[in-house]
Amino acid sequence: MPRADFVLDAANQLERSVGVTLVHLNRLELCGQARLAQVMANPNSLEAILDGPEQMIDRHLRLAKAKCHTVALLGKLKAIPNVMGRSPAAAQPSLDPLAALPPRPL
Repeated sequence: MPRADFVLDAANQLERSVGVTLVHLNRLELCGQARLAQVMANPNSLEAILDGPEQMIDRHLRLAKAKCHTVALLGKLKAIPNVMGRSPAAAQPSLDPLAALPPRPL
């Protein structure tokens, strides 16, 4: 499943939010990898001296860990309706704030 499908085909707002987070983490990871490749190509550059490849590698590892946690959360969210015996459409919470209130007597 392409990454954008995590957002576009989300069953509810929570899944959509987690999908957006995953897409953003992927973007940060790719940008960091490109920047790290530039720094590693020229270790004497000003950017390599100021940022240091070690800090960039640490950041990349933290991003990878955050992606793993996000994917695990998305998997759990997608599994919840199946465990409870409901369809994903039935598991969607109502976006109407008044829907949760009990009916008022006339």
